[in-house]
Amino acid sequence: MMNLKARRRELHSNGFWVNFLGIIPLLWGCILLFMVIWGLNVALGDPMTYLDKVLEHDLFVGNYTIQNFIDVAQKFMQPVSGSNGVMRWVTYPEMLINSLVYSLGCTLPRLVVTTLFSYVTARYEFRGRRFLYAFIMVQMMIPTYGQDAAKYKMLSEMNMVDNWLYYISQGAGHGGLFLIMYAYFKGLPNAYAEAAKIDGAGPFAIFKSIMLPCAVPIITAQGIMNFIFYWNDYATVMVYQKTHPTLSSTLYVLRTFMFYIGLQTPTYFAGIFLSIIPVVVLYMLSSGKLNKNISAGGIKG
Repeated sequence: MMNLKARRRELHSNGFWVNFLGIIPLLWGCILLFMVIWGLNVALGDPMTYLDKVLEHDLFVGNYTIQNFIDVAQKFMQPVSGSNGVMRWVTYPEMLINSLVYSLGCTLPRLVVTTLFSYVTARYEFRGRRFLYAFIMVQMMIPTYGQDAAKYKMLSEMNMVDNWLYYISQGAGHGGLFLIMYAYFKGLPNAYAEAAKIDGAGPFAIFKSIMLPCAVPIITAQGIMNFIFYWNDYATVMVYQKTHPTLSSTLYVLRTFMFYIGLQTPTYFAGIFLSIIPVVVLYMLSSGKLNKNISAGGIKG
């Protein structure tokens, strides 16, 4: 009887802490949701009304209109120097294309090379394997400011700055993506590969028909996460792709000089919401695949 009462007290105590800790992410989610609602409220607000509300310390603008979203196509422009040295204006549609090209151009080479490299490193024993793994770990410890200067100098000498050749440099096969893929391939059971060997399958056939299908869910998830990361990356674009500005780099530039060029804050917020539409759509289309269990991949047929 005493044990039963003690067990009930323990369950009640555990339930209290679970509920208490569950409030923290709930509150954080409410804060993020409020920020989105407030930002949309500003993006839809009339510019003159917004200024009045700011002076009155009122959070919500009112007098909503979609004109700010229409003005984005006209006011979101960035001057760049062309190949002939003549200045030209990059418009919103071109920025959107540049964002797609940059995100895909960085994600695909990195995903392909890292998947192949992590698979070989995790599944095969060869001379220098431990050194490669240790080298990647040490390389990740070097601060960005300690390697970017040398990286820029090297890519400049190879004529890979400010052109499409830059995307080749993204297929390096290191970083956090390597650690995730390495741990996944390392944890896959050997039973599938051994059964395929008995049937006469070679290393490439084992990878293509067995290991790669097993890794499709995690490869897809990492691909989407990397795409979103590069979509929001503005600093790298401003250094390595100066004449191909993306939406994120242009938003940074306009935020810095918006008061000098007469760009209203509601129009700027409208541009922010238009810039996140592609990644939101991407997440909505792939959310089902992301929520699948990683072990869903396997041998079929």
